[in-house]
Parts: sequence; C-alpha cells; structure tokens
Amino acid sequence: MKPLFAAISLFTAMAALLPINAMAENSVEDWSWIVDHYEQDGPWISACDHRDDAGKPVNRCYVSLVEVYAPRPQFGAAFVFVTSPEPTTLEYEFRFEKGTVFESGGFAVQRDGKPVWSYDTANCPDLRCIVKGSEANELATIMRQPGEMTIAFKDVHGRDWKLQWPLAGFGAMLDDFRKAATQRGL
Repeated sequence: MKPLFAAISLFTAMAALLPINAMAENSVEDWSWIVDHYEQDGPWISACDHRDDAGKPVNRCYVSLVEVYAPRPQFGAAFVFVTSPEPTTLEYEFRFEKGTVFESGGFAVQRDGKPVWSYDTANCPDLRCIVKGSEANELATIMRQPGEMTIAFKDVHGRDWKLQWPLAGFGAMLDDFRKAATQRGL
C-alpha cells in the first residue's frame, strides 16, 4: 500500500505543478514514469522511477520539493529538482511560474535570519535557475546545516510571496538519493 500511496502522491504533486495549459500539452510518455523508490523527510522527497522509452529502459533518481503556493484559478507553484549528472557532482534545477518577478536578494539560504548563500536570479532564463558544478556541491554542504531556503517574489497576478523551505530533512534525502542511485547504477 505504501508504494501505491507514494506513487499517487508523487503523481499528484507533479501534476499540480503544471498549469492547465501545460497539462494539455503533455504526452502519454510524460506520465509513464513508474515510481520504484520513495522516501520523504519534511518537504524533501527522494525518489527513483523508470519507464520504457521505445524499447529502452530509462531510470532516474532525484531529490525534489514541490510547493503549490496558490490554487487554481490563479495557480502558483515552485519546484526544485536535484540530480547527479556524474557520481561526484550535483545539479539543482529550480522552476517558477511564468510572470514571476524575484525580489532583490530574494533567493537565499538563511541561518538565524541572515543569508549564508544567495543566488542571482538574473541567471534564471525562462524562470529556470540552474546551479551546478562546484557551486551545487557547495550548496549541498550549506543545505545540510540548519536553516531555511527563502524565495521572495511577485507572481503574475501581482501577489507578493515569500516561500520558506526548511532545510531539515534535506541531508537525509540527499543521502537516500545517493544510495538509491548507486544501487541502480546511476
């Protein structure tokens, strides 16, 4: 029952991330991933899934967080996806809704109310913020310690938001992700 619940929860979270028009553009292949590993600690999820892609099996593992901060009809969601393109490196992908305008200095990791890491949102083409290489590994080290990631912005509807994601649980999910990926040869 737990794997079924996990698969349904993950599917629901991912579907909720997409605006109505994006859901209409998805193909059957986009929804063909089968979850075979799922762990959660706070808002952070470690998961692995697989699918058949024209006769070739495709496997992936990742750490993710999805926050639906506003329901439809003025839907809003933010998403982080952490992968490992190589065994010793990480890559973060943060995604935001069209029309998002970040507050100056509004994308940061804070500890005791003070920023210890920040990201220049000018580096977010199409509202996709990519952190990779040594900067991603440094961010993982920072995110293993107490604190929170904060993201302040105005949405396409003119509403101000400040998302606060606790870092508690991230380190455990990153460790779980690495173990699950290694077990699958990824």
